[in-house]
Amino acid sequence: MKHILLSTMLLPGAVMVSQAATLSFPEVPAAKEQAAKEGKPCLVVWYGSDWQADSRAFCKAWENVAKEHASTFVFGQFDDKTGLKVDVRKKVLPIEHYNLPAVVLLAPNGTFMAEYDGAQVSKNPDKVMKKLTKLAAKAKEFSELADKAAKLSGPDAAKVAGQALELLPAQFAVRCGALTNIIRKQDPEDTTGYKALFAMDHLAMYGEIKGILNGGKDGKLSGKDRKFADAEAYVRKVLDADLMKQKKYRHRRQQWLAGLAYVLRERI
Repeated sequence: MKHILLSTMLLPGAVMVSQAATLSFPEVPAAKEQAAKEGKPCLVVWYGSDWQADSRAFCKAWENVAKEHASTFVFGQFDDKTGLKVDVRKKVLPIEHYNLPAVVLLAPNGTFMAEYDGAQVSKNPDKVMKKLTKLAAKAKEFSELADKAAKLSGPDAAKVAGQALELLPAQFAVRCGALTNIIRKQDPEDTTGYKALFAMDHLAMYGEIKGILNGGKDGKLSGKDRKFADAEAYVRKVLDADLMKQKKYRHRRQQWLAGLAYVLRERI
């Protein structure tokens, strides 16, 4: 009886061990180096071999995907094991993420291009790969523009960085820190319009608007003395930009419309 009970108690653990699996892909640094040499985009599969319930099926599916798409991508892996320190994650893949597992697309020069995560990565890898294959066709041009932007300065740098980001779906463009940082730093006055489009999140937008209302970065205007006309003109200029009118940037336009509503409400 004791033997049967012990076996029953051990069974769940045995099942968990049998499900654990890892990918045969190189680690991120080696994969990025190979991608740079071959001039291919790098596709990093980010998962957890010791906590992911379906890791065996997941790894098998992505091993098959890698065989099918080996001519287009260099595949790498990041095994996010239980207890792994956050700083390790940030050092290897310095991007925000929502749900693991995930796949992260990097340009040949290592610049972030896209990330798909959660159930779609586990259950529909073929569907995800169709999207990533389309992006891969733009990887070389994106990489060249990113490298060029890093070598330039001022609005010229921001312009080229913005041109690179236009090649990406909008939801990924705003998450490409390497290029949005160039735009933010090299063109703080936003002469290119790319700062408003890509390099200013929702809170930063309100900060920009409040700065204008208060009379500048260090301004202290308040109440009816605030510069409502200047703030409204600024927001309307952003909304009138050709890029902001494109369908794929409608979510950014909605944010700026909310900004306009804020200015008008404050004036009342």
